[in-house]
Amino acid sequence: MNIGESFRVAWGGLMANKLRSVLTTLGIVIGIFAVIVLVSIGRGLETIVNEQFGALGSNLLFVFPITPGTQAGGRHPSSRGSQGLSNDDVRAIEDTFRAPDVAAVAPVIRRGRLVTFGREETETEVVGVTPAYETVRNYHPAVGRFITEEDIQAESRVAVLGQTVVENLFQEFENPLDQTIRIEGMPFRVVGILEEKGGGSFGDEDDVVLIPLSTAQRRLFQQRNQQGKYIVDIIFVQAISEDRMDAAALEITDIL
Repeated sequence: MNIGESFRVAWGGLMANKLRSVLTTLGIVIGIFAVIVLVSIGRGLETIVNEQFGALGSNLLFVFPITPGTQAGGRHPSSRGSQGLSNDDVRAIEDTFRAPDVAAVAPVIRRGRLVTFGREETETEVVGVTPAYETVRNYHPAVGRFITEEDIQAESRVAVLGQTVVENLFQEFENPLDQTIRIEGMPFRVVGILEEKGGGSFGDEDDVVLIPLSTAQRRLFQQRNQQGKYIVDIIFVQAISEDRMDAAALEITDIL
């Protein structure tokens, strides 16, 4: 049987079973379409997940206090017992001899507080940070500047505002820079406005006021552990590379 005759036989079969042919063709089309849709959804979800982790920061580890008797797993090394974390723990993790796979360390202390400007007010999260927080957590100023080491040393009353806080406290025509806001009545000068980050794993990441860690610890929150040392709530640690994150986690666990 030559090719022409084979084609005529096949065509005759298709014409004799039109409904079956249509259903078969439709099934093939639907199958291909389903595969394309699934691949597209998979890539879309992958993009969303990557964006979420990118917003958090790259090669990021979390160090947080746990109560006695509990264990931390995965890439979440924890501190010892109920004493919590302090500045001593931060300095220990920053020691490149003891933690060679750690690139940067960003301790924070955070509390919900009332922030006011004139007659406007908003409940927001006030976060005490160091300069390293900018790169470790990808919080960059759109205008103005970030918290500096000089601010830390001087316990300066300066603040960097998230976009949501700006919208809640200021009119569109008002420039927040160099304005004085009050956090629980304490005056702070606005030195920067953060780039918009949107919602994330920690909620609205634009609903935040950043101040120097030392100012938060010593002037605003004034909380110490049982040993009389100023506490930090969590330490964000950036590993030197993604493939050294597990090594960095082990180093931190050994230190704490």
